[in-house]
Amino acid sequence: MTSDSIGGERESNFMRLLLLRKNEIPNLDAWLQKSRDRFTCPEIQNEFLQIMAHSVLRNIAAQLSGRYYSIMVDRTTDVSNNELVFCVRYVDNKLISHEEFIGLHSMDCISAEHITRTIEDILLRLSLPLQNCRGQCFDGASSMAGCRNGVSTKLLAKERQALYTHCYGHSLNLAVQDAVKANPIIRDALDTIEEMSKLIKKSPRRQVIFQNVKNDIALDSPGIRLLCPTRWTVKAEAFTSISENYEALMETWAEAKQINNDSEMRARIGGVAKQMESFDFFFGLEDGRIVFSMSDNLSKALQGSSISASEGQSLMKMTLVAFQAIRSEDSFSVFWKTIERKRQLCKAVLIADPSLPRQRKVPKHLEIGSSAPEFANIVEDVYRKAYYEVIDFVVQSIKDRFDQNGYKMLSKLEELLCDSEYESDKLDLAIIGNEFASRNSSRQELFGIFP
Repeated sequence: MTSDSIGGERESNFMRLLLLRKNEIPNLDAWLQKSRDRFTCPEIQNEFLQIMAHSVLRNIAAQLSGRYYSIMVDRTTDVSNNELVFCVRYVDNKLISHEEFIGLHSMDCISAEHITRTIEDILLRLSLPLQNCRGQCFDGASSMAGCRNGVSTKLLAKERQALYTHCYGHSLNLAVQDAVKANPIIRDALDTIEEMSKLIKKSPRRQVIFQNVKNDIALDSPGIRLLCPTRWTVKAEAFTSISENYEALMETWAEAKQINNDSEMRARIGGVAKQMESFDFFFGLEDGRIVFSMSDNLSKALQGSSISASEGQSLMKMTLVAFQAIRSEDSFSVFWKTIERKRQLCKAVLIADPSLPRQRKVPKHLEIGSSAPEFANIVEDVYRKAYYEVIDFVVQSIKDRFDQNGYKMLSKLEELLCDSEYESDKLDLAIIGNEFASRNSSRQELFGIFP
């Protein structure tokens, strides 16, 4: 054994892992006994990793050589710096789509000009001409998708056939966010659920109390799920976990409040317990569970690496049909009976009865006409309206976010490519886009993707 200094190479994580595996790998122990040429120092190992990374990138560049491609770019922030995530998508000779992760690239500035230069530098290092770029997929941030100075606009100025599309997943995420923010019942329920998940998941003591309560009442249900603060399409599991642990949570709050002496924490625990006793929260929880389950399923489907523009549009339309199917009197009646039955079965929680909202007169300067204001007289009608509003907001938000020219053009291109009985007189250049039609007339020049 060499006399490595304490805290040096011998104490590194890499060396500890090698020593752990030396009995399982033949000749590894003898190799580590060598006094030189072991190639285990950090510098040499980093060089090995760099060589392998370059080899992978060269193989990807070789696969992309001479092909048309699309780029997918996003910005992410870690504890050290802003980084640019860069991916490439292309189709091989068998018409199989591929997505390749190129790397994370550090950025000192997040302006559109700097991001554009970074993208061009990456393409240059991969020997990929910008003239072969047929698509660019970003989020909707102004620096990326701005119509005047965004990255997409700057790249389109250099290659007009690099069609911009707003990321499917991000579009759906924003659509759900818009819908939830427009509905106070779902919005308030979401805020309360986020507070509950923090109180349980970020306190080992309360987590143990919660688990003990579940064991005492023999409750077979999933644990509490934390809400992601930035992604709105991964919330169904959090809603489900609260719904299926309703009684256990109420007993947890009662026990946790008794053993806690911190007044601020007692107030937080008492606040969520009070919310769980209100019918509005219970209604928003069950309604949101349905809405987020459907949007989550769509989000998972849209994240497939082989999904096409037309398939994405089809999935979106199928989801809208599903939303419209539950927007009916029969669906609401089933939903209302279900939550009423659940409310009655919650023996440990005294959930308040639904009640009519306070009648508030419209301010005089907002009144239209001289007729008397109308107020709902039946409680069920109030919540039926809220139920329909959530669905309407979601449907309209998804339609607005997915109504993009880029999607329409790509869908038309896909239909044309999949049409085995192609005839040149069937090509509607106006639908596909004036930008393409003004530059090219023949099929090969128009799409740039035929052999």
